[in-house]
Amino acid sequence: MSAYICEGATIDAIISTLHHGRSRGEPCRTYGGQPFTKLGYDLTQELDCKRLAFDLHRLNCLAVDARYSETNEANYSPRIAPGNARSLIATYKSCQCLRYQCSEGDVPKMPLYQALEDFKSWLAEEITESLPEYQAARWA
Repeated sequence: MSAYICEGATIDAIISTLHHGRSRGEPCRTYGGQPFTKLGYDLTQELDCKRLAFDLHRLNCLAVDARYSETNEANYSPRIAPGNARSLIATYKSCQCLRYQCSEGDVPKMPLYQALEDFKSWLAEEITESLPEYQAARWA
């Protein structure tokens, strides 16, 4: 398996969607953000969202360092803005990419990695439940 440090735009899209995006009329941060809130991030505050984005970037660097025995400096300036928010499907794909790139060394054992995994699962559920086929299916 190979690993690389994701572009800042990937993390910006994830956190911008989390902070500014909406699902079923609610901000994504209300329910989807709970795993991060439990870690002490206040997702109503842009400064905390930037801290989360930087911490995810640092997590990615740690995974790449573990894979290649390197020491990558976390060099990233988050851009959290409504214009960087994406659809839930595009955000899900960005989360998959970031999670995969963070799957090295001890990183998957870290609480922030698990929070990213939980957010990705929430996105998958939101996407699935919004599909017409799901809506039409019988509850049984």
